[in-house]
Amino acid sequence: MTEINKLSTGDYVNSAVRAGLGVIPMLGPVATEMWNLLFTPPLEKRKIAFLEELAQRINALEESDKVDINQLVNNDTFIDILASITDQRKNLWKGHNIFTFAAY
Repeated sequence: MTEINKLSTGDYVNSAVRAGLGVIPMLGPVATEMWNLLFTPPLEKRKIAFLEELAQRINALEESDKVDINQLVNNDTFIDILASITDQRKNLWKGHNIFTFAAY
């Protein structure tokens, strides 16, 4: 699995296009905002995919009756682990392992 924050070619292309649009006199800010509206940056897509996978895993644990989500809300250990794996410096694989370990 890839690291969430590891920059890809798509990230560089997106940044270059945004920078190029931004220098257009008078229309730059509007063009940049339109670009952002029409095209989701690759980094944002990776973050969304990670959070969706995390939600699926939490739902699967709840459906298996191994975890009660209502109890997790007040569980400091769970909150610490969740904060740790959603930290942008962590990669998806480490997050998966930490969460799976914490559920047992």
